[in-house]
Amino acid sequence: MKTNFRISLVLVFIMSYSLTVAQSSNASLLGTFNTDGLALDISVSNNRAYVADNLSGLRIIDVITPSAPTELGYYLPPTQSLALSVAINNNYAYVVTDNTGLRIVNISSPSINMVETGGIPFSGWCNGVAVSGNYAYVTNNVNGLKIINISDPANPTLAKTVAMANYANSVVVSGNYAYVTTDDQGLKVVDISNPSTASIVGSYPLPGHSYGISIKGNYVYIANEDQGLKIIDISTPTNPQLAGTFDTFGLAKDVIVNDNFAYVADYDFGLKIVDVANPSHPVEAGYYNTDGLSYGIACASSKVYVADYDYGLKIINNDLQNSTIKH
Repeated sequence: MKTNFRISLVLVFIMSYSLTVAQSSNASLLGTFNTDGLALDISVSNNRAYVADNLSGLRIIDVITPSAPTELGYYLPPTQSLALSVAINNNYAYVVTDNTGLRIVNISSPSINMVETGGIPFSGWCNGVAVSGNYAYVTNNVNGLKIINISDPANPTLAKTVAMANYANSVVVSGNYAYVTTDDQGLKVVDISNPSTASIVGSYPLPGHSYGISIKGNYVYIANEDQGLKIIDISTPTNPQLAGTFDTFGLAKDVIVNDNFAYVADYDFGLKIVDVANPSHPVEAGYYNTDGLSYGIACASSKVYVADYDYGLKIINNDLQNSTIKH
């Protein structure tokens, strides 16, 4: 009996140790902040994290001390609409919602229950937003890509709608092109050199749901849900080509690229760190299994910020990079 008891203790210890080891590889948790809602997307700028928190709107969190993040203020979209995604540009946050389109908030002085500067309504869900110059680019689900003139934040106006055959999910902008992910049809490349006459000029088909997208150099990186991470060569935007692929094992929801790493929000598999120094041969460099469902992702130097659904904000360090970098 004593022998069996000792064996049981040893097995419990081994299992506990294995679980601890399996929590992460080359990544460590720096801090956490439990938001009131469901954290879906995140942007980081000037030591502040901006979380699209579903029914709880936009939450603004001071992350200058990663181990002790604190909330500075929040904004609630009209008519109890859901904050789904956010982009930051200068002193404004651009928040897209499920039924009130694009909302613009001055974030220069965060406070409780902030008042918006302006907005423009759209029917249907708006899933993603990017800002470049005087224009915001909003993926409006079945209604394609909306291009909005934001030169006057208090009075944004629609410049162009680019129709898509399937749901438009996320968008990133570089130079004269907007790169849009869609359901079942993969990547769409839109020429935005003249926003009022924007049109699709290239595409690359991908199966299933393509969600988050990031760009670095001549490559876009796409979170292709159960198909993992896809890397597309866009050196010729009108003729994109597949460069590499990586199976994340979870459901890749979002991706951000910094230096030679792609950080993937992999839903129930947490954060995946992928070495993309060679885009044609991506390899896993590390991971961190978060408590919740990783939906959105942002980064600043070695720090990775994860929108972890019902577990709020997670701040994770990529231990492969210099962790002594100051913000």
